[in-house]
Amino acid sequence: MIYQKKHIKILLVEDCSVDRMVFSAMARSFVNIRADVTEAVTLAEAMRILSRDTGLNIIVLDLGLPDSVGLDTLTWTVEHSANIPIIIISSTDEYWSKIKAIDLGAQDYLVKGKYSGVELEKAIEYSIQRKQLDRALSNSYERTKKMLSGIVSAMAMAVEKKDPYVHGHQKRVAEIAVLVAQALGLNKEDIEGIEIAAMLHDLGKLGVPADLLSKPAPLKESEFMLIKEHSLIGYEILKPISFDYDVAGVVLQHHERLDGSGYPTGLKGSDIIMGAKIVGIADTIEAMMSSRPYRGAVGREKTIDEITKNKGKLYDPEVVVICLKMINNGLIEHCFIG
Repeated sequence: MIYQKKHIKILLVEDCSVDRMVFSAMARSFVNIRADVTEAVTLAEAMRILSRDTGLNIIVLDLGLPDSVGLDTLTWTVEHSANIPIIIISSTDEYWSKIKAIDLGAQDYLVKGKYSGVELEKAIEYSIQRKQLDRALSNSYERTKKMLSGIVSAMAMAVEKKDPYVHGHQKRVAEIAVLVAQALGLNKEDIEGIEIAAMLHDLGKLGVPADLLSKPAPLKESEFMLIKEHSLIGYEILKPISFDYDVAGVVLQHHERLDGSGYPTGLKGSDIIMGAKIVGIADTIEAMMSSRPYRGAVGREKTIDEITKNKGKLYDPEVVVICLKMINNGLIEHCFIG
């Protein structure tokens, strides 16, 4: 049986003719790889090749080119090379340059004159395999996110089936909370966590008697005490789930207030996590601007009055300012459309 080498296409971006000759000689000596090498001497030329050649397997990149120098060369190449792995071959032998290059998206970093043909072949094989694994993990992560989104939606729907008078409530609270979190400049991961927590903030109502949830009259104190248990019930349901964000904590604390008058534990000020402060005020705004079994919608002006007079008392001042701006420019009302 004749052994078949793996055929790959390499884009070598290198302006030094001697270095190109050395690389090509090494490529011809590969044991497991049959390499077709396409050469570019400038970054602009490399970009033109990338735009028309979709069959490239790997890019070998020098950081010092006539039209681009340093790590900017790598950044530009990463942005225009889709899922093609990149190996840096540089004359710079500095630890932090290597770390930064890997951090910016390179799969490997080799120093000119300090690697053999065997080491180069291994680096190429490793880089291609690693990039394939990265893509597989990314696809798996996206599938997991979609699955999680479906589970969260199903759990939220279960609450609405038990309490049909608040149809769409959790979705609207989530939309408001996301707008606030974005305005605060929170990172993507925290915003996604807050959105999940907002979608599930009333999950604990599954443990509350249905007749109390839909009672068409103000609740007695004893009945209200039962409903207040939903924060803790929701927390107990979500606590075993390993979210990337403290979703269970937000669900537990979303009725806590800055002055300690909230529930279930009367937390104050900075003891309340930011996600809970955001979801708490989003929950209040949505509740006041929607109808309930025992009353109609309170309305825009009374909602503004509520959060304004309790700014710094019940609600986080920075969050209140953002919410007032969103109400005044119509963003909040937009969450109630459809």
